[in-house]
Amino acid sequence: MEDALTIAGELVAVPSVSSMSNGPVAEVTAQCMARAGFSLERIEFVDRHGTPQVNLVGKKGPGRGGAGVFRAQRRRHRGLVEPFAQRAV
Repeated sequence: MEDALTIAGELVAVPSVSSMSNGPVAEVTAQCMARAGFSLERIEFVDRHGTPQVNLVGKKGPGRGGAGVFRAQRRRHRGLVEPFAQRAV
């Protein structure tokens, strides 16, 4: 297994300005996950600003179920924002 500093170094070396595509970061992440034995699904889409983006879904091991880690895009709101626990899912 690779150490965290090696992986962090690979990720930090990739340009990741918020207004740019996350494709290069997703590619490095996918390579690290593949080396760790994950099978991957790459989901590509274009965000509301017309920028290509990538989501990765990884699975390690057999069977169903497991844990998920999700990153939600932050949105800028004017006025009151509902607390997370009260939002409809």
